Amino acid sequence: MRAARALLLCVAAGCSPLAGRALPDFIGDADAGDAPDVARPPDAADPEDAAEARDLAQPPDAVAQTDGPASTDAVAPTDAEAVEDAAATDARPDSPDASAMPDASATPDLGPQQDASPVGVCLNTCLPCGGDLALDQDGDGVRACEGDCDDLDPARSLGRVELCNGIDDDCDGAIDEPYVEVGQPCRVGRGACARAGEFVCNPGTTEVECSVAPGAPADEACNDLDDDCDNLVDERVRNACGGCGPVPEEVCNGLDDDCDGAVDDGVRNACGGCGLVPPEACNGLDDNCDGLLDNGVLNACGQCGLTPIELCNGLDDDCNGIVDDGLLNCCTPGQSVACGTDVGACAEGSQTCDANRVYGPCVGAVGPTIEACDGRDNDCDSRTDEGVQNACGLCGALPPEVCNLRDDDCDRRIDEGVQNACGACGAVPLEVCDGRDNDCDFRTDEGVQNACGLCGELPIEVCDGRDNDCDRSTDEDIIPDGCVIDENGCTYGGETTCVAGERGCRATSLLGGRCPEVCNGLDDDGDRTIDNIRATPCERTFEFAEPAYQCTGVSRCFGGSDFCGPQVGVLDKCDGVDEDCDGAIDENGAVCQAQ
Repeated sequence: MRAARALLLCVAAGCSPLAGRALPDFIGDADAGDAPDVARPPDAADPEDAAEARDLAQPPDAVAQTDGPASTDAVAPTDAEAVEDAAATDARPDSPDASAMPDASATPDLGPQQDASPVGVCLNTCLPCGGDLALDQDGDGVRACEGDCDDLDPARSLGRVELCNGIDDDCDGAIDEPYVEVGQPCRVGRGACARAGEFVCNPGTTEVECSVAPGAPADEACNDLDDDCDNLVDERVRNACGGCGPVPEEVCNGLDDDCDGAVDDGVRNACGGCGLVPPEACNGLDDNCDGLLDNGVLNACGQCGLTPIELCNGLDDDCNGIVDDGLLNCCTPGQSVACGTDVGACAEGSQTCDANRVYGPCVGAVGPTIEACDGRDNDCDSRTDEGVQNACGLCGALPPEVCNLRDDDCDRRIDEGVQNACGACGAVPLEVCDGRDNDCDFRTDEGVQNACGLCGELPIEVCDGRDNDCDRSTDEDIIPDGCVIDENGCTYGGETTCVAGERGCRATSLLGGRCPEVCNGLDDDGDRTIDNIRATPCERTFEFAEPAYQCTGVSRCFGGSDFCGPQVGVLDKCDGVDEDCDGAIDENGAVCQAQ
């Protein structure tokens, strides 16, 4: 900032902005080795510095001059302009106080100096170019007080050429100002190679360039585009008609469709027209242009129209080489021919041609009659007895079918309706017990099996808990044997029993000894009383009751067997319980209802 202020003060005071020289009008006592300051125009400096410089301006005839390159519009103002600018500045409310402005004969305090001797002082008017202002820190030959706006960058100083690089190279306060086209749209390449971009700087040069490169050309194709980028569209690839693809085929339409200079070439018919050749008509003309008249359309007689009809006149009217052919009853007068038929029972007669060339009636013929089953061809159709024979091809009724392995009634079935159930002749075989359906009733061994569903005699019932003889009873009819039981010190004689498939011995007599009384129909203890046993409680189950239930009864010995019966002397209560365990609940119904 101090360097910029000093530079502006020098310029405003009339010092030369050229390095090493001051204006001739102000040559003073400066040392020969000192170089006056070089200043930039005041319009590139801070406004306050410019005003201060104008207040210190020299006489009106002093004009700043340059003999080297300068930035655009960087021209120093005349003294008159400086006075007017100073007056305008003093008139502003924010104009600095005159007492604050530096004395023209004094040297402003610019901070510490390198040495006491002034360096590069603008003669009699400018501040000394000393201290930091006198240094050339970037070595570019221009000091800060001489117009170097960035003394750390040797590429930037007053008078440099402005490059297109985004930097203020010439220190005029404007960046890349000559290159106004930067950022504007640009387009490169031709045809399909054209690309759109914007102008950008070419770094390090004074040139601008487009941000995109042209596309690569391709082989020219027929597509209304300039594929090879030569400003020509579809050159050398269009067909003879100037279009894309194969040349159109020539069609018969009065146009040159294939663009070969000939109209309807190769597609006209023999008559030189479009479409099919006209058909030949019988008119004495060559309609189909084959060089022949009425060819293929004349009748057999070589005339137009239909062939004449054959008449019975002794002439070949239809020109087929035969006279009166195909006509019925057309004949030569006096001619006789056979008539009728001699097939079967029929006989031929004869006809004679009269003067009108027509045959007379058939005389002496025997005609057909209705076919009868008599071995003759009555209807004279070369068939005998057709439609009147039975299915066996015989006359009369059909023979009945009998069981003899033959088709007696000629219905293409053998022994139908006369075979037995087994499909054989004769009576149906009797069913026998052999695992087969002998009588063919779809049942096996029915009516001949024993009660167990088997063949042979019934098994004998044995004591094994099974129904051996299949009579729905188990271990019945077992013949008892004699047996002896030694029990509780007594010997009993008895007979064998079968209970639950197990052999047992039921005592029937006391053979010896004395033992406790048990329920067996004997006097075990020798007290001459049989089965005198104390009654004991027992449980009875009534499983068929609704609902089933159990109750406590009394066990008694009856007939040599224990029996759990009801309690004697106990009355039922009206409580839904069988207290006497007799299988009836609350059987005193009347009493219960009264209660």
